[in-house]
Amino acid sequence: MPGGAVRKRVEQEAQILRASWPLTLFASLHKAEAYKEKPMSSLIKPFAATHYNTDKLEDISSVICPPYDVINSRQAATLKRQSPFNFCRILLSAKSDYRQAKARFDGWLRKGVLVDDSEENFYLCEQKFTWEKQTRVRYGVLTLLRLDKRGTVFPHEFTHKAPKEDRMRILNELKANLSPIFVVAPSRLSAFDECCKKYSRRRPFLEFADPEGNPNRVWKISDKDDQQALSGEAETAKLVIADGHHRFEVASEYYQRQKGRYKNLNYILAYLTDIHQGLLMLPTHRVAKVVQKEFFPRLEEFFDIRQVSRSEMRRRLETESSGFALGIYRGEKFYFLRLKNEDVLDTICETGAQKRLDTYVLHKLVLPRVMKPGRIEYTHSISEACQKTTPRKAAFLVRATPIKVVFDITDEGGRLPQKSTYFYPKVMSGVVVRRLRGAEKNSLKK
Repeated sequence: MPGGAVRKRVEQEAQILRASWPLTLFASLHKAEAYKEKPMSSLIKPFAATHYNTDKLEDISSVICPPYDVINSRQAATLKRQSPFNFCRILLSAKSDYRQAKARFDGWLRKGVLVDDSEENFYLCEQKFTWEKQTRVRYGVLTLLRLDKRGTVFPHEFTHKAPKEDRMRILNELKANLSPIFVVAPSRLSAFDECCKKYSRRRPFLEFADPEGNPNRVWKISDKDDQQALSGEAETAKLVIADGHHRFEVASEYYQRQKGRYKNLNYILAYLTDIHQGLLMLPTHRVAKVVQKEFFPRLEEFFDIRQVSRSEMRRRLETESSGFALGIYRGEKFYFLRLKNEDVLDTICETGAQKRLDTYVLHKLVLPRVMKPGRIEYTHSISEACQKTTPRKAAFLVRATPIKVVFDITDEGGRLPQKSTYFYPKVMSGVVVRRLRGAEKNSLKK
């Protein structure tokens, strides 16, 4: 090619490059700005909660209630008598009328009974209670918790269909997380400790007593440095769901169905706490119909069975720290069971940690041999368990599950039988609500 033609070709290509350069640079800058504007998706984040209006309701104690799954019909009636605005009136759908719950919820918002915060906060909760004549204090933070971050939030129990269907219908109608799930970090969180010390000396945002008379206080954590410290430290924690497995699964399914419709839909309202002195787990005893003939002979193949006094039974359940231990109350007598040979655990347990869990062995090795078809009743009191027995029913008395066993089982990918953990006291419902933002905008588009 002649030299002039080469120079002309080079100049044309240079002109094309110069002309396209601003567009290329603009596209690159636009892409960078879009990336910069997109916030990091933290494991936990603050939020603007919906809560009772303290200017209109002087006594918050009359409107909060326990979680939906521990309210029986008698307690529900008592709670409703306390106030026409008691939270159980929307938390529990009367006769499965979910639209009525929505209408009531919307009415409370219109009347200003419930109001929205104008800024995003974490909400620090303090619960004081007495157990075994010892006063304890438990702290936790109400936050949004990410649902879809792998390897961070671990369930430990199996769930059932009916409760999930109920909570899904509530979520579909009200477009809100009405009560938090309960999650625990496996070690102390220093930023959490610092916030507890700092805010517990201040005037609380809310103050009330729960139905058992335990005093509760709540503070808003609005300081950005405190928020960053909490979210930063929680980022690497492996959290275990202590309570709220049905709600967690429902929220996860709802997120997959409605992805993109609401802001932060991949987050759920959660109560986050860590391992500290105020974290108390109670045993959950079982009462069930049992076979009438050869009850103990069916168990003697695997267990040494010894009749004991009530006081000795209580002492053994409270002090035995190794191996499998189980108490049985039947025919107005107490019996204590020990495994004859722990090698049998290798045949029934999927993980090593499950061998240290009384409820797992109970459900795999004891109940299949002596329980008749029917509903299992649960209680945390030995006295109440004994009162529930009849000539056809026996009580199965277990130890409280050590929190380390729960973490070990989830680390190994295992699950616990239902009602293996019970953290006391319960986190009250109605303290704060998380509404799904964007619902009003989307409804106008329909």
